[in-house]
Formats: sequence, structure tokens, C-alpha cells
Amino acid sequence: MHGSLDDDASTAFSSEPEFGEDTALVSRIIDAYKYAVANFEGHGTSKWAGINDRSAALHSTLLSGSVAEVTAQLRYPATHELLCGFDEATLSVCAKHKAEDRATREAVGAGVHKMLVRLAEAVGAIPTWEIDTRRLDNRDLRIDTLFARLDATLGFAVDFPNPYPDEFGLRSSRGIVSERALYAIYQAWRIATWAGTAARVLEIAAGTGRTAYYARKLGFCDYTIIDLPLANVAQANFLGRVLDPSAIVLSNEDRAGAQTDKIRIFGPAWFDASTEHFDVALNADSITEMDRRRAVSYFEQLASRADVFISINCETNSFVVRELPTFAGIATRPTRYPYWLDEGYVEETFLFAPRSHVPRI
Repeated sequence: MHGSLDDDASTAFSSEPEFGEDTALVSRIIDAYKYAVANFEGHGTSKWAGINDRSAALHSTLLSGSVAEVTAQLRYPATHELLCGFDEATLSVCAKHKAEDRATREAVGAGVHKMLVRLAEAVGAIPTWEIDTRRLDNRDLRIDTLFARLDATLGFAVDFPNPYPDEFGLRSSRGIVSERALYAIYQAWRIATWAGTAARVLEIAAGTGRTAYYARKLGFCDYTIIDLPLANVAQANFLGRVLDPSAIVLSNEDRAGAQTDKIRIFGPAWFDASTEHFDVALNADSITEMDRRRAVSYFEQLASRADVFISINCETNSFVVRELPTFAGIATRPTRYPYWLDEGYVEETFLFAPRSHVPRI
């Protein structure tokens, strides 16, 4: 089929995987969570205070439940709200999709497919098509064709690991494809357009950690995530299941040599106490949802501790990213343009250090 979406495009929920031995991973997550909570200064006026309140029962289980009880929760995130606000496999979202009729679900699938086309256009895997042209769009937009084009452009086989049941999205030969996974591939690619794979990367607020997963497939081996305690749980749970658990380092663990082929998953307190420098920093869809003082603090630190800061955020919250330099008293002006994958978002890039060239993948 050319110039259109597959007629048989359909959605699905991921099936239950064969859970391997995960007791050691879960025990690490519990210990790291207790450490993170003890060192967490609070949400301030962030909207995430209310979102995290929805996980009060899980919070209590992580602090005082058994490893077996926590394991049962982390294997099945669609039975509670750990991923609320940044992924599909939550109780409320899953229930909503399961209650929808086939036509509504298929509309979601068509939307994900269109986003897959936009991703392929964004990275240069396929050409864009002029909307007003009278010529028939003769591009091959079948899902597997798009995967093959992305593979060739990005240099790795794109895949969509589903480490727990009831992730909802577009059915494909490479796993259930969600919008969040496509965002993550794009974000990893954007990091790579600004830095070679030897670069040190920082992601502030990383959702489930999918961007770190795809950045690793691109060859990045020095990647640090900074996020809230419950989000760190989600990231460790996802990355510890789709990668070897030894590939992640958690906030309470020995950090000696942790920058060698590891993904570090830490809390804000670590970043505030650290003086480490990063080549590229990323924040997608969250900094304007934070307490404004925390957002300004992050920006101030990034201005002196990062060469490049990539922001992908909406502009409907109480402040916008382009105001952060003024709030922080820093004279800088970002590049600014619409985000490829969502018309309601703006992508801005701040350059804090001179760059003689921009590496390309």
C-alpha cells in the first residue's frame, strides 16, 4: 500500500511476559526508594504532588511491604497508578482503553501510525510530502517499511519492549508501539544530533526511561537520569527488565565506576550536591509542571554544568521554558521551533558552550 496507512492497522494490549528472576532487582528498587524518600525535599507547588498522591498505597508498600508484595506491584503497573502522567500502563488509562469500542481503539492506532510516519520524516528516514501538491502521495507508509527505513537511518533495529502486561498501543511485529515510545526514539535521536556517543548525557524527568533505552541502542554509555522518587522506581523497573539489571545504578548504590556503560537513576538531591558536567541535557514534557523555583534552579545549574540543553515542553502551564533565562538572570536565547511529533509542544535548544561542529548520526 502506498501513500496511506495500513488497512489492517490495529491496537492491542501487551500480553503477560514470562517474568524471570526479579527478586534481586526489586530488592534494589526498594532500598533505593527508601534512600530517595529520606533525601527528598518535597514537591513544592509542582503538579506532581497530586499525581504522586494517587500512588499512596504503593508508596506504603515500598516502605514497609515485603519483597514479594512489591514484586507483585511492579510486575503489573496497570493495576495501580505508578506510571500516571507519563505512560499508558496505569489503572485509569488501561481501564479507559478497555472500555472503548473497537472504532475508538482503531482511531488511537491510526494516530500512533501517523506519529510513526512523522518520526520517520523527522529523522530523515522518509521524505516529507507537500500537503497542497496535486501529486498522489506515493510513499510506502506500511509499518514494517517504516521500521526498515528507521533502522537504516538510526543505525539500530527499532523495537518496542513490553516488559509488563496491558501496555496499550499499535500492534506490530516488533512489539506494542505507543506514542511514548515514539517520543523517546525522537528524543534519543535529538541527543545524538548534538553530541557523539562518547558524550555525557543528563535527562531531567525521564518518564519510564525509554529515552535512555534508545540512547543506549544509539551507542551512548554515560547516561544519568534525575527524577522524583516514585519516577525513579518506574525507571528502574522498566530499564532493569528490558536491559540487564547490572546496566543500571540506583541512588543508594556504590557509584565508583558508575559512568562506564551504565544508566544512573538518581534523585534531585544528588544533582544539587554534584558538580559533574554534561555535554547534553534533556527535559521533555515536565519542567513547566515543576515548582517554579525548582525549574529555575535546574536551569541555573544547567547553564554552568551543560553544554547544550534541549527542552520539549508545552506552553499552557503557569510559566514557559523561554522565561527561565529571565527568571535566572542568564542572558541566552534558544533556538525555537514546533515539535515534530506534537503540535501543542515547542522544542527549544539552549547552547551554553561554544561548539565548533554539531555531530550527526
